[in-house]
Amino acid sequence: MSPPLFPLRDYLRHELPSWRVFPWSFLAVALVSTISILWPSGRDALIYDRHAIETGEWWRLFSGNIVHFGWLHYFADTGLWLIIAWFVERVYPRLARASLLFMALAVTGAVYYFDPTMLRYGGLSGMNVGYLVFLALAGWQKSWRDWFWPAILGIHVLELILESTWGHGMIQFDTPGIRVATIAHVGGIAFGLALWIGLNFARRSRNLDTNEEARVRH
Repeated sequence: MSPPLFPLRDYLRHELPSWRVFPWSFLAVALVSTISILWPSGRDALIYDRHAIETGEWWRLFSGNIVHFGWLHYFADTGLWLIIAWFVERVYPRLARASLLFMALAVTGAVYYFDPTMLRYGGLSGMNVGYLVFLALAGWQKSWRDWFWPAILGIHVLELILESTWGHGMIQFDTPGIRVATIAHVGGIAFGLALWIGLNFARRSRNLDTNEEARVRH
C-alpha cells in the first residue's frame, strides 16, 4: 500500500523515507538533464528533432524531454522536477517508475502529431505538468473542499492561456526561434489525467476483489 498523501507541513517534518520509496528514478532523470546542459555538443544528438525522428532516430521522442535551451530553462524545469519527484515517487513509487517513459512519449507524441510546424523541442516542462496534474488530482481527491490543489491547477490553466495568447512564456531561451510548446503541456496534462483515472480504477478493482474474497470466505 502506498503511503498517504500528507499535507505539505507533514512532508517537511517527516523522516527520510527508505531507499525503497526514495525518488531514485526521478533523480536519475534530473542527473541526465544536468549532464546534457553541461555537454552542449551532445544536445543535438538528444533533442527532439522532427526531421531526424522521421529518418529513424526514434530515441529523440524520449531524450528530447531532458535537454534544455539554456541555463534558465534548465533551472526552471529541473528544479520543479525535483520538487514534484519527492511527492510523486515518494507516495506512488511503482506507478511513478512505470509511467516515466510513457509520460515522456505522451509529451513529445503530442508535439509530433498535433504541431508538425515545431521542428525542435526540449525540456521537462511537459512532464512536469503531467505529474503535477496527477498529483493535484490525487491530493484534491483526499478532500474536495481543500483549496490548495485546485488553486495549483487553476494557476497552470491561466499560464497555458497566457502562453497560447502571447506565444511565449517567462523564460528566455538561448536558441533563436524556440517558442513555448503549449501542446506538449497539453499532452502531459492528458497523460496525468489518465494516470489518475487508472489509479482510481486499480483501487476500485482491488476493493471489488477484496469484497468478493470476503464474501466467498463467509
